[in-house]
Amino acid sequence: MSNRLPVRSCWRSRSKRIRTFYDSLVTISSSQLGNTTIDNLELREHREVKTVLNLAYDTPVAKTESFVEGIKQPVDQSPARTG
Repeated sequence: MSNRLPVRSCWRSRSKRIRTFYDSLVTISSSQLGNTTIDNLELREHREVKTVLNLAYDTPVAKTESFVEGIKQPVDQSPARTG
């Protein structure tokens, strides 16, 4: 069995393939990679999520409040909040 590394992760290759947070495959040259700060999202325990909610002006207040409470409950019970 050979001890050689696959070409895509071999330290001698001229470029690296990196999978992004959005599941895209990006190829970057080794020289660019060496001069770049890398933010490894895989090592994070928690991720910030930004969601845009569009409401019609005629949405009943009770329905909006019910939706907000439905979102607050799991967020308030998450380990980041309770731990």
